[in-house]
Amino acid sequence: MQSLLQKTRSIARASSEKSSALAASKVDPLDGVDGRVRSFGPDWLFTSSPQACSAAEWDIPQDALVIRVFLPVLFMALMLYIVLNGRNAESEVLEADQTGDVLAERRYDLDFARIVCVACVVTEHSGGSHWTRHNVLFVLQWVLVYLYLTSAIAWMMSKKPVLSYIYRLAIVLAVGVGANWVADAITARNWQGDFGNTVFQMWYVVMLIMMSIVTWPLRKALIWRKNNPDHEEPSVNRMNWIALVMYGVITFLAFVGFVFQQDGHPIITISGSSWMSNFAPVINEAPVALIQITGALFLCHLACLFRANDIFPWLLLVHIYLPRIFIPWDKVGFIHNLELFVFGMVVHAWKIRGQRTFATAVQNYWPIILFFLMLASMPDMYGRCDITPPTTMLERFRFYGIELVLCLILTTGCIKVGDPYRVTEWLNYWALYAYCFHVAWARILPIPYGAVLTYGSSYLVYLAWRASSGKSEAVQSITGVTKSTPAAAPLTSPDVAGGR
Repeated sequence: MQSLLQKTRSIARASSEKSSALAASKVDPLDGVDGRVRSFGPDWLFTSSPQACSAAEWDIPQDALVIRVFLPVLFMALMLYIVLNGRNAESEVLEADQTGDVLAERRYDLDFARIVCVACVVTEHSGGSHWTRHNVLFVLQWVLVYLYLTSAIAWMMSKKPVLSYIYRLAIVLAVGVGANWVADAITARNWQGDFGNTVFQMWYVVMLIMMSIVTWPLRKALIWRKNNPDHEEPSVNRMNWIALVMYGVITFLAFVGFVFQQDGHPIITISGSSWMSNFAPVINEAPVALIQITGALFLCHLACLFRANDIFPWLLLVHIYLPRIFIPWDKVGFIHNLELFVFGMVVHAWKIRGQRTFATAVQNYWPIILFFLMLASMPDMYGRCDITPPTTMLERFRFYGIELVLCLILTTGCIKVGDPYRVTEWLNYWALYAYCFHVAWARILPIPYGAVLTYGSSYLVYLAWRASSGKSEAVQSITGVTKSTPAAAPLTSPDVAGGR
């Protein structure tokens, strides 16, 4: 009996040691008979670097000479191409306008993008942050991206003056911050010393207000150039020149600061306990941050003056995405999304060359494209890779490459959906409500009941919408007046898409 017991213990010990060895080598027992690994070097295809997206450590030092030279040369090359290119070929936007197939349909894909993105944000802020950090269904590469793009397109489609547009956003901002403040008061959170977290998700609306002011001249210039593609002197010439000079001067000064900035010498020092610590990296990287956002605005105004065609959106994508691969810095996602807001404005106004070819390829071969996107992803990366970029250049190329493809899928109109049951009409109102109130419910109620309440409120919104629609139809039947909506009318959904 004792001999049998010793034999059992010996087998158990051997099995434990074998399991430990397999675990250490990251080999599934089904992959081999004896668990031995044939290694030919680092696994660059399936495995990410150990601290990817978890620590602000990258393979390219920020004070490297190649970086200081690369960005100015890239920017000057883009400027030169815009000036020399002019309008050498017919733009696809003219072809689309002539056939009418682009302008004749309502963009239901934007409605669904807004609604699904807000639903994902509710999950993130109501206790489901691990879904985000595991990048389930590529959420880090399309949720915030689509929010900014849909808001930019809504800004371009809106017929309201800028002050009226900002007034509506200010109302949404007041409602959302007020709801968060009430929740903080109920839970006795120190909102006086941490008011930034009382604003929380409503910072996105603050960014929308800021961007609507900053891009107001660009909006007028883009619309004018779209309607007058061959005109030599735009009627908004003075405003466009003022914006061009202003953003050009800021960008030039930012380049000077970027070239001579010393690494390891922060511009400001902020306590880690302050909510402003989240924005400290953006402030300390102000030169490159300004180059990216004011540089994008400068290039857009330059393109308006020199009769840019549908090749310009591609040039703008080069300005946006190449620095993301070669010049990583912490909290880059805040500025990166503002760049995409500008791109959303441009691509909506002028379209992008090869749009129809790209859309046809995606609509017919999306299973193959999806496979390659999954292969390019790295499932063992954990963290906010959109805010703290991955460690190596290859990892950043793969991460932002997926984001770029998903960005083009939305902006080129690849997603063809309809709404025969008018679901988006009431879900758009639910998305606006959920965006403003989901954080308050999540702070008052324990996990997961805040999310359950926010999601469950969609049924109440549906009942209210159905009652309102019934009254409208009854009035129309009595008066004999039928309300019609043009197929190409601007989105009737709220301009605010939500955010973090």
